[in-house]
Amino acid sequence: MRELFTDSIRAGLANIDLHDLKEPAPDAKAPELIFKDSVKWTVLPDRLRIECTREFEFEPECNFSLTITYFVEHFLKVEGSLDKYTGEEIKKAIVEDLAFYLQSNQDFSARMSLLAAQIFSNFGGSPAITPPAFPIEQDKMIVNNN
Repeated sequence: MRELFTDSIRAGLANIDLHDLKEPAPDAKAPELIFKDSVKWTVLPDRLRIECTREFEFEPECNFSLTITYFVEHFLKVEGSLDKYTGEEIKKAIVEDLAFYLQSNQDFSARMSLLAAQIFSNFGGSPAITPPAFPIEQDKMIVNNN
């Protein structure tokens, strides 16, 4: 499927979503930071848009939740050339060549990690540093086009 794309890409920050939540009860156990990664794609007439998202939350739920999404768009040589592929075929291609589709050499995952650390540090504590790789656990990553 890679042969369908030009060498041109467009990439950037798609969304940051921060929700302020209640403070933990004084007698509650220490909250644990949990994060998960997901990849979503959208077929457009002239390109394939890939969105990679890292979601952060605390267990038990408290303080805040944070979601950061970056996008990478791969432009097609011929408009509509992805129409002949099923969702499963596109998913398989993305999973098998994730570094290409997410443009891992551009370090977007490191930028997501940096943004999260900066946002976390605004709450008065030490910045939460997550690994600057995406996805952390490929077998647990969610890949879909919903």
